[in-house]
Amino acid sequence: ELFEGQIMLAIKHDLPLTVHSRDSLHECLQLLDKHPKAKVVMHSFTGDYGQLLEIRERGHLVGINGIITYSSAKDLRKGLTKYLKDSDIKTPKDLYSQGIVLETDSPFLLPRGSVQKKNQPANIQLIWNEILFLIK
Repeated sequence: ELFEGQIMLAIKHDLPLTVHSRDSLHECLQLLDKHPKAKVVMHSFTGDYGQLLEIRERGHLVGINGIITYSSAKDLRKGLTKYLKDSDIKTPKDLYSQGIVLETDSPFLLPRGSVQKKNQPANIQLIWNEILFLIK
């Protein structure tokens, strides 16, 4: 009930809805399907190719953060690479045109290669670089 209330509030005020759906993606998508006017970003996405397609087929955006730099995130890395394989990605704007947005999740989820102890917005470059590495 609370989540549905937040969805309706976002629609009423024409605001984007950021959804962190870890371990509940299908339940979240089923509820969001009842509200097609919602503008949704699936925050901190860690799923696989099939889940990425489920989200994108609904027109929702997919948020990618420092987790993409972790070698242990095999499903995410493989899925995003497959999803973007035929795209001509040269800039983050090109990524956005494919429904992918970059996130830092500051101060958490420090990307591999960062010299800081806490994540910060400047680390978006490390995330972007990793995506370029994966798709080239």
